[in-house]
Amino acid sequence: RRARPAPISPGERGEIRVVFDPSRRHGVQVKKIQVYTDDPVNPMKSLVARGYVRALAYLEPHMVNFGDVQKGGTLSKVVYVMGAKEDFAITETHSSAPDLLGAEIIGSAPVDKDGVEMQRWTIRVDLLGAERSGRFSEQIELVTNDPRRPSLDLNVLLRVPSDLKLGWPMVRVGGLTLGDSIEEEILLGHVEGEPFTIESVESESKNLDLTFEWFAPEKPEDPHRILIRGKAVKGGGAIQDRIVITTNLEDEEPVTVAFRGRVADPNAQNKSATRAEPVRGTDDVVLRRPE
Repeated sequence: RRARPAPISPGERGEIRVVFDPSRRHGVQVKKIQVYTDDPVNPMKSLVARGYVRALAYLEPHMVNFGDVQKGGTLSKVVYVMGAKEDFAITETHSSAPDLLGAEIIGSAPVDKDGVEMQRWTIRVDLLGAERSGRFSEQIELVTNDPRRPSLDLNVLLRVPSDLKLGWPMVRVGGLTLGDSIEEEILLGHVEGEPFTIESVESESKNLDLTFEWFAPEKPEDPHRILIRGKAVKGGGAIQDRIVITTNLEDEEPVTVAFRGRVADPNAQNKSATRAEPVRGTDDVVLRRPE
C-alpha cells in the first residue's frame, strides 16, 4: 500500500522520484511528467525530464516491411546497424526463413550521431520470392563482435495476396433468437480462372449449429458456391466466428470468412415477458378530489 505523502508547508521543499527505463531507446529523450496537487489555484504542474541514451547498438529502421508482394516477387531494402564500440562490426546474419529472406553485409563507415562517434554498418535485406500466399512475420539475426550486445533481431513483415477471391469477405446474419434458422451463401473464385476444388469448410461457432455444402462450377472461370445452413442454439452474445475454407491449391493459404451477428439472451427475454402491469382489483379504493 502506498504511503500518503507528507504535506509540504510554504517555503519547504519536497522530492519526486522519477524512474526512467532506457531499454529499447536511444538518442535524445524528452519526457513530460504531470504532478497533481491539492493547490486550489494551480492544481497541476508539468515537469520535463531530458536525457540522452547511448545505446550499445541499434537498428535504423528497427523493422522492414515489404508490404504486399506478388508470388515469386523479389525486393531489397537497406537497414543500418549503429554500434558504439570503436571497432564494432556485424560478423554474421541468420534468417528464420532462408528460402524466403536473405541478408548481405555491405560495409561500414564512422558516423556522428548526436555528437557521439559510432560505426554504421549497411545491411541489405533481400526478399527471395514467396511461393505461398499469406502473411509472413520473420526475423533476421545480426551477430555482432560486441559481447555486451552479441546480436540484434531485425523483424521483417510481408504479405502475399491470395489468388482466391471471395464474393464478399463477411457474412452478417443480424439479430437472432434461439431456434431461428439461417441460410447464407458464399462465392469463392480464382482471379485467373484456374480450376480448383474445395476440400473442407469449417467453423468453430459457439452460438450456431452450422452445416456446409459446396458446389463446383460448370466453368472454371465461374465461382464455387458454398451453402451455409444453421440454427441459433445458444444466446446471450455476439457472433464473432470465422469460416475457414481449404482448397487443393498448395500455394494458397486457407481462406477465412468473417461471420457476424448476435443471438438474443433468452433470460432477458423471459424477464421482459413476465413483467406485468399492476391490475386494480374490485375492492380497490379510488380517491378522488372533491368536485
